[in-house]
Amino acid sequence: MFEKSLKISLIALGDNHPSIATTYNGMGNVYHHQGKYDEAIDMYKKSLEIYLSSIGDNHPNIGNTYNNMGNVYDHQGKYDSAIAMYEKSLEINLPALGDNHPSIANTYNNMGQVYDSQGKYDGAIAMYQKSLKIKLSVLGDNHSSVANTYNNMGSMYSHQGKYDDAVTMYEKSLKIQFSALGDDHPNIADTYNNLASVYLCQGKYDDAVATYKKSLKIQLPALGDNHPNIADTYNNMGSVYDHQGKYDEAITMYEKSLKIYLSVLVLEDKQYFNAFYKASQDGTFANAFIRIILAGPLNVGKTSIRRIFTKMSLHPDSPPTEICEVVGKMFDITTYELLECKTYDLRNILNRTILTAIETFLPNTDQQVDPFIDWRSIGSQIDVLHNNQSIGMDYSTPNHKKAENKPFSVSEHFQEFHHQQSNIKPVSSLLTNENLIQQYLAQNADSEISSLNSKATRMIEQSYDESDANSNANISKLQSSISQIYQQLRSQLQDQPPITNQRFGKLFDFGGQPIYYITHRPLMSNNSIHVLVFNIMQDIDKSVITRDGNSIKMTYFEVMQEWLASIIGGKSSEEKITVTINGTKSKYSLPIVILVASHGDCVDTEEQRISKYNEFAESLISRLPMYGSHICLSKIIFNCNENDQTDATEEHRRQSCNKLHSIINGFAKSLPFMKQGIPLRWYIIVAILHLAINDKAVANTNITEIEEIRNASIKKIMKFADVRKIIINFGLYENDEELVCMLLYLHDIGEIIYCQIASGDGIIVVDVDWFLNVMRKIIRLSNPKTQNADIIAQYRKLKLTGKMSKSYIDCIMENMKLAEDDTAIITQLLIHYDIICRIYSDEQANIEYFVPYLLHPEVRHLDLTEYNMSDKLYVGYDDDQISYIPDGIFYCLLISCLKEWNNSKVEIYHHYVKYYEQGDYHYIIVKKEKSHISIQYCYITSDDSDFLKEFYNTIEESIYNKRPHERIKRKLSNIVEDRLPKFTGARCQFYVECVECNKLTPIEKGNNPIETANDDVYYNRKQKKAIVGPNGKKIEILISEPESPAEPYINELHIAIGVQWERLATALAYNNKDINEIIANNPRNVYSQCHAMLYKYYQSNGSSFTKLVLAEALVKVGLLAVAESYDLLEISTSKNSNTENPYSLQGKFIPSKKNNFVTTFYHIDIYNNMS
Repeated sequence: MFEKSLKISLIALGDNHPSIATTYNGMGNVYHHQGKYDEAIDMYKKSLEIYLSSIGDNHPNIGNTYNNMGNVYDHQGKYDSAIAMYEKSLEINLPALGDNHPSIANTYNNMGQVYDSQGKYDGAIAMYQKSLKIKLSVLGDNHSSVANTYNNMGSMYSHQGKYDDAVTMYEKSLKIQFSALGDDHPNIADTYNNLASVYLCQGKYDDAVATYKKSLKIQLPALGDNHPNIADTYNNMGSVYDHQGKYDEAITMYEKSLKIYLSVLVLEDKQYFNAFYKASQDGTFANAFIRIILAGPLNVGKTSIRRIFTKMSLHPDSPPTEICEVVGKMFDITTYELLECKTYDLRNILNRTILTAIETFLPNTDQQVDPFIDWRSIGSQIDVLHNNQSIGMDYSTPNHKKAENKPFSVSEHFQEFHHQQSNIKPVSSLLTNENLIQQYLAQNADSEISSLNSKATRMIEQSYDESDANSNANISKLQSSISQIYQQLRSQLQDQPPITNQRFGKLFDFGGQPIYYITHRPLMSNNSIHVLVFNIMQDIDKSVITRDGNSIKMTYFEVMQEWLASIIGGKSSEEKITVTINGTKSKYSLPIVILVASHGDCVDTEEQRISKYNEFAESLISRLPMYGSHICLSKIIFNCNENDQTDATEEHRRQSCNKLHSIINGFAKSLPFMKQGIPLRWYIIVAILHLAINDKAVANTNITEIEEIRNASIKKIMKFADVRKIIINFGLYENDEELVCMLLYLHDIGEIIYCQIASGDGIIVVDVDWFLNVMRKIIRLSNPKTQNADIIAQYRKLKLTGKMSKSYIDCIMENMKLAEDDTAIITQLLIHYDIICRIYSDEQANIEYFVPYLLHPEVRHLDLTEYNMSDKLYVGYDDDQISYIPDGIFYCLLISCLKEWNNSKVEIYHHYVKYYEQGDYHYIIVKKEKSHISIQYCYITSDDSDFLKEFYNTIEESIYNKRPHERIKRKLSNIVEDRLPKFTGARCQFYVECVECNKLTPIEKGNNPIETANDDVYYNRKQKKAIVGPNGKKIEILISEPESPAEPYINELHIAIGVQWERLATALAYNNKDINEIIANNPRNVYSQCHAMLYKYYQSNGSSFTKLVLAEALVKVGLLAVAESYDLLEISTSKNSNTENPYSLQGKFIPSKKNNFVTTFYHIDIYNNMS
């Protein structure tokens, strides 16, 4: 396959293009895996020659090629050459990647293994220690990769005979593994095996047996009782008993070991299994799949475009998309055989990929490396032990499992992950000493080794019978079917070309209704290509029109903002790619959004269509310039009139489809996600997980035994632990880290939904269509189509209240015949994605969930005529950072607030919610207002002035102490960082509405000094003064009429100063006696105490209590922000001033002075930022 690719690429690109070098590198990898080491070196040298001439001599690709050559030389036993290659790799990669990169650690580890093989243990330990130092720095001291390095060091010490040091290393490895992996992880069993081998070398036989038993205790439940690793452990235990002279126990262990190996090796054709084995372990293919998402406002023709693009007929009365529609068939992005209506089934693609891989690894000669031990000698060994004869064994060199680092990455999810893959084969060396078989065969050269002794033969027959009777999904079942599966695949696919460089797209059509915005999150992927659709006939500033001609409360611009913020904000990196489209090279930021128009049939000429397209696009990008580098202006305009089937229209549609395909193909070829190598075993796992669901849906009497096993254990929705167990049973498990990477990849391409949960036990939806159907039943766009009166009544109630009852969900699940476990997992998934949130109340029998987005927009309006209201405080971001807070983020904020203020008094309205905190006498209203979110406090009014005063003081103190507005701001900031990582670092802040221009003005100055447009005018109005700050440094301030009385500020400042009044009193020369007297006379709260202190000072000092005196005292005790906020002073920013401002306002709200109510509801603190 590489040779065909090379031939085409040489013609298209010439013989000196970097892509040719990449192909040579791939061919080198294949030859390496085939054991054709000389051919591999030749390919790598050709790759190097091109790289050196085309990309320079210090590119990481060159460093990686040297590393690959080092690996080949290592396998050839050319250790000096291997070291030379690794040193060249380091020489390039150290400057390119830095000396603290995981790839550097892996190269050091490889060098350590070579030195270990050479017996240069000092060099090996030095390399391992360098590798360990980087891993500890990058990954921390509790990472499984660090444990692997300790394991390697333990193996090296064991080779040196330094058994105490080896034990120390293995114990360190165990300590980390227990913490990082839990106490029942297969890797821990491997470490126990290694540790037991050292005890064996030390003659500590009882310790060795005890440790092997610990390994078995983990392996048996994790791997099943028919796994080759179990056989290894039984064999090792037999060796210990043999050395102790406990021959009966040794025979028992050897018989158990042999029984497993025989069941594993019963194959019709071992050659096919070897090829499959190598392909599953080492086979890597370029990513062949990508998800393509159609998005945009409702009623703009997305579904019509999807049907046109996939060669499906248009229907005039097709229903609107609910949540998401997934096109079951895939199309070939590379060739786009749409004119032939050619689409591909996932099963077909996977089968062709697996078949191609197996044939790649089939041997061309009779000399095929067998990964298994010659198990025939075990029968003879058992006979010897039956006669109580011990075989002479050299236990000085135990067989240790060493972790070899093989880094790879699949998408941005995996770029920082460097997989630790063991070089121990699933069926590893059977005996403790590798020389044992050869020694025994030499002693029994005349015996008939080709046939087993009678006892071993009986064991084979027993293993057949028991294997046939055992229906557990275990590794021997899978292996015994490989030959049959291969022949079936070869027969079914004989007329179809093999998978080579094809790329396949899968279409997802997202519903555009606002109620679905929050439900899309489980389906989103940063590694998708997005097609954003708009109606060419609609004004960008007009309200979106529904199918029935009504308008929603969002304009087309606001909806496009919603989509762009959700799509682009979800990717954290600022990765860019260069793409050639229609012969023009352009740079784009990821993720990609292709802008496409619909309703071209409503415009007379092509010129007018392009003009309207450009008008909409220019208006969109001019208002949202931060998204411009992500958007591809395709100028594709589809004719979506289902009644127009003329030849001219059909031709126009074909041209539009071809243009769109060309753009998608251009991006797909350039995306890093599509260039990553995908292990073949991931595709095999997809076949195991995904296709089992399809088999259940279709009656199939010809299903194989292995398919029955697979189908019985796989459900439509599962926990992470269940998936892990299945993959372990099929012999394809590496470790949890790789499993997570695989699940993220499958999520990215749309084959599963993978929900990562903080607790570690994630949720995997294997059948996406089934899950979407469940979601459509729960999150409905219109009245449910059911005869169930209870469901209809409860649906109407949730549309009126925004609250969904648990009984409503249970009733739907029951009608769909879902198991109780599935219902619980689905509920957990919906809660995790903030699609629902439980409302807690005293009535536990009537459980309700918070679903504010389902409330009908015209149903409820909050009546505040009986309330006293604060002014509005706004929270959000500056337009140049985040110009719009998506509905999905807003609803997540509402749910986050509910989790804090969770009680049955919550009231839900369209785009706002009224919360109540238990024990308080006020409410908090959180409302979305275009690009920001407003916060208001309110409480019921009263005619009783005395009661109202006391009531007011209670509310005042509660808000002062609990700071709900600051908690809301913190929540919004955290949600944005989590769900829109692109905007991490954007500053969430408070705003107030200007009373003159009604614009929102930020009330936090941050670290930047205050600037003015005209310094001369500014300084003519205010005087410059130098005052002393709390650190003794002088600060230049500007103050108007510094000698005027401070008395007007007394009635305002006491609220802002609050608990810090005693410090201010000390600055104004009050002593402790005076302060205690003020407290005694004003016991109610700190505000009255502060007011009394300031008023007493004014009475004592009269006109000498000036603005300047008050400002100096405030600054002296660190309350500069208070002085600034009440216009007492400004920090001088004269260009000639060398004075630095040591303060900044962080997370504070400066109160409005037009309303006493709001003044009491927000409090100011000052933070000194100086170290």
